Amino acid sequence: MDYQDYYEKAFEISNPLYDNPVYQTVLELLNSEWLVWINWVLCFVTLIAFAVYCLSKEGRDEHGRAIIGTACMYGTAALVILMNVLGLFSQTAITNLAIFTNCLRIVCNGYFLTVLISIAILRKIR
Repeated sequence: MDYQDYYEKAFEISNPLYDNPVYQTVLELLNSEWLVWINWVLCFVTLIAFAVYCLSKEGRDEHGRAIIGTACMYGTAALVILMNVLGLFSQTAITNLAIFTNCLRIVCNGYFLTVLISIAILRKIR
């Protein structure tokens, strides 16, 4: 088997789920250019919100650092789960640069949103 045959076999779409209309809709959504920019803006906004809380007066005291540490622990657990889910769909994710970019930014957004939601909940609980 030469390299070209191996390459075609590696990226052959033979899964019956690829014919599913829901899958096709999600694939088209991930392949859209506007979602790349929405994900980029959302990733940037969540990163800024996290940095603002970390650098705020509340985030720098002992209580705030405990909240940040706990929230980051939950975020890390979510990151591990999201990266494993992305690994399951890696063949689909690497088919197109826009899809791959959207998948990575969705994982990043999932991490930051988990951390920010955890911070909001932990601030109310503690």
